[in-house]
This record gives sequence, structure tokens and C-alpha cells, in this order.
Amino acid sequence: MMLISVSLNLLFLTLFIRSFSEFKNNKFVLPTYVTVVLIQWYLNQNGMTFYGRWIILLLNLCYIMFMYKGKISKKLIYFIFVYFIFAISELISILLLEIFNVVSAPIDVHSSTYLIVILTTQIISYTIGFTLSKFYHDKNTIKFTYIVLIPIIFLLGIALCYKDYREILQKNQIFLNVFFFLTILIFISFSIQYGFIHNLQIKEELKLEKMENEFNAIKFDMLDRNYKSNFNFMHSLLHEITTLKNRIEKSENQAEYAQSIDAIEKIVLENFNQIYSNNIAMSVVLNEYKSKLENKHIKLSMNLPTDIFSNIKYDEQINLYLCLFDVVCEKIKENSVLSIQGCTTKLQDVIKVVFESQEQCDEFDKLFKEFSYIQTYSFEENGYFNGLIMYKK
Repeated sequence: MMLISVSLNLLFLTLFIRSFSEFKNNKFVLPTYVTVVLIQWYLNQNGMTFYGRWIILLLNLCYIMFMYKGKISKKLIYFIFVYFIFAISELISILLLEIFNVVSAPIDVHSSTYLIVILTTQIISYTIGFTLSKFYHDKNTIKFTYIVLIPIIFLLGIALCYKDYREILQKNQIFLNVFFFLTILIFISFSIQYGFIHNLQIKEELKLEKMENEFNAIKFDMLDRNYKSNFNFMHSLLHEITTLKNRIEKSENQAEYAQSIDAIEKIVLENFNQIYSNNIAMSVVLNEYKSKLENKHIKLSMNLPTDIFSNIKYDEQINLYLCLFDVVCEKIKENSVLSIQGCTTKLQDVIKVVFESQEQCDEFDKLFKEFSYIQTYSFEENGYFNGLIMYKK
């Protein structure tokens, strides 16, 4: 029975922490779990002692620190919640058994009564744990959330001093009343925080919806301008073609044909050879820098997927591209060619920028330090200097 109890407790600890953090290495999960279970089972062979309880606590703490990724402080908070759930579950299960007179003497670890205590405790633990894991998350907590840890730590410290929790029920009624009173207050505080956080999430959703509407408005405006530009281009082109056909029919002077062809070529270069990008944020930035690029006679070769950097907020994308073209317009030489290529995968988005000098590449490395979610690399290849902008999804 003791082996079952230890296994289920550690399994709950493992699953609860796993709902918030990932394993460092999946290969070590089962061997480590079995090893810790056997150690705890051995320590409980002669019953739970004061020192044994604290040794198991430290062993479980080392277990989650070794097994899971993340900050130590975060893992410690999860660990405190787990032990609080353990304490509540054991007290409630023993209290229920006392009420129904199931437990009237020291519990034999090999008896069916002990099995009932184990199952009752686990049912309560998983119910509370599931509810708490749905509420508590890094993204929906506020600073006040951590204040509830103070009474939890206080209660756990006292509870761990008891060899058998039935001593609390039978000999320390005051502590029992305080424990349940604080427990109720803790759950009430969680409920209040949940309502507060839910309102914050609604406001955030409305803010995102507003940004999406603004984004769609910008997209529509850009499409409208491109449509008008292309329409005017096609109109002028068709007009010149018609003029050329008429001249061919009326004249045999080849020089006139050459002049008409030159005029068509000029229209194509001025109107059609504009800078376009499938990426909306990049198109907005290019529209801002178009005149500067044209003044320096910089030719731009670009191929960006529509959804590249789509996981980054739209205004952050704009800032990212603005920083890039600040360096481009300042450092790049006249009559240069700038190549910007991009690709997106399930794991990351990558933009490759090809420069013509090491100086430009050095500036590129310094450029994105303010963007903590971006990684940059630079390298030389075939006489060109390449800069990579990487975003891990």
C-alpha cells in the first residue's frame, strides 16, 4: 500500500508541474521517477517520521529542479502549490473518515482503510490540482497572486511538524480551524483574481481586435493605391502601344519606332519597376523609404513570405523594418543592389540581408539588440556579407 501511495503522490507532482513546464530530457523521466519512488518507499518502511517527511520534501524539490525547464523561482512556486494541495487533500480525506468513524485507531498501512485514505486523497488532489492548473498560468497572474504564498508556506511549515495529521484533528482544533479558514480565504482570493484577470484579458482582446482592424485598413489602403498605380500604368502602356501601332501603319521611318519603344520602356521603368512586397509591414516601411532608395539609385531584390514574423505584433514588425532601412539608407553606397530574402518554417522565421561591405554588416549586428526576441548572425560568403534575422516561434 505504501508503494501505491508514494507512486501516486509523485505522479501527481509530476503531472501538475508538467502542466506549467516542459521536461528537460524525456529520456530521464521514467528512470528518475522510478528511482525517487523507490527511495521514498524505503524511507517510509517504518512509518513516516519527522525527519523522513522533511527528507522526502527536499527529495521532491530536487526532483522537479532536475526534471523541468524554467526559472528556479517559478518551479519553487509550483512546488509550494503541490504541497499545499497534498496538505488539504490529506486533511480532508482523514476528516471525512473520522466523521464516518472509519478511522478510530492508528492506520495499518496494509489495511483496506489505508487504501481508502490513499484513493480519497488522490481524488481530492487531482480535483484541486486540475482546477488550479486551469486558473494559474504565467500569462494570467498578477503580483498579488504571490501574496497567497505567505499563508500557504506558514501552514505547510506547521503541518510538516506533525507525524500524523490525525493529531491535528484530535489535539489541535485551533490550528485546524485556522487552516481551513485561511484555505477558504486563499480560494476566495484566487476567485477574485480570476475575475480581475478575466476582465484584463477581455480588454486585451478588444485592443488586439482594434489593432487588427487598423491593420486591415492599412492593407486595404495599400491594395487600393497599388490598384490605382497599376491601372494608370496599364492605361499609359496601352495608349503607347496603340500609338506605336498607328505609327507603324502610317510610316516606314524606323527611327520613329525606336522613339516609341523608348517611351514605352521609360513608362515601364518609372511605373512598373516599383518596390513591392507581399509582406504588409514591409510594404508600409518601403513606402516611407522609397524616395531615399530612389535618390541613391539602390536596386532592391526582395522575396518575403506574406506571413513572415506574423507572430510578432504589427507595430513591432514596423519598428524592426524601420531599424533595418535606417542602416541601409545611411551606410549603403549609391548604385548598389540590396537583397532581402525570407523564409518561414514551423520552428522559426528567417530574413537574409546581403550587404556589400563589412561595415554595413557590423552595424547590422548592433542594430537589433533592443529586440530581445530576435537573434542576429552575420557571415561572409563568396565576397558578400550576409546578415540573418531569426525569430523562434
